[in-house]
Amino acid sequence: MDYYHSILKQGKTPLIIDAGANIGASVVWFMDTYPKSHIIAIEPDPDNARLLRSNVAGLDVDIREAAVGAEDGLVSLIDPGNGEWGYQTTTDPNGMCPRLSITRLINEKMALDYVPFLIKIDIEGGEDNLFGASTSWVNLFPLLIIELHDWLLPGKNTSLNFIRRIGQSKRDFVYNSENVFSFRNE
Repeated sequence: MDYYHSILKQGKTPLIIDAGANIGASVVWFMDTYPKSHIIAIEPDPDNARLLRSNVAGLDVDIREAAVGAEDGLVSLIDPGNGEWGYQTTTDPNGMCPRLSITRLINEKMALDYVPFLIKIDIEGGEDNLFGASTSWVNLFPLLIIELHDWLLPGKNTSLNFIRRIGQSKRDFVYNSENVFSFRNE
């Protein structure tokens, strides 16, 4: 909370990214807890994105109906049988869903004077691509919250790129249920 207030004291706005925002429950919680923040809520499923828009109406939230990854591209949305709580994406040059570069999104917001504060990542195995390249953005965020999905996709090593990248950083870790909380050591 101290870092949040230090950003505000500088006259700037804390940036929160919610990758895998689903219908917006976490977005609403973040806005309630950090009310002077700006949030990018990323959700690839059109039905979830529609509910997300409704649930966060009137809040300072930039909704992106897209997937997120290391680079821009196209993906296809896959329902492996988990319904709206577990859609996955796969790289597909003919896909109908855009995948947005996390680096580009962060740079766009930083150019507008937003300060990276917190990133939450729950992208059902897409963390493999997200941490596969261009990961200098990781240490911009004092707090990174991630749900890893090796349990969902056995044998696919979806958390390997995250572990490789985070192993190069000075960060502490706290585990709570399925979430890993990674705190930057300054």
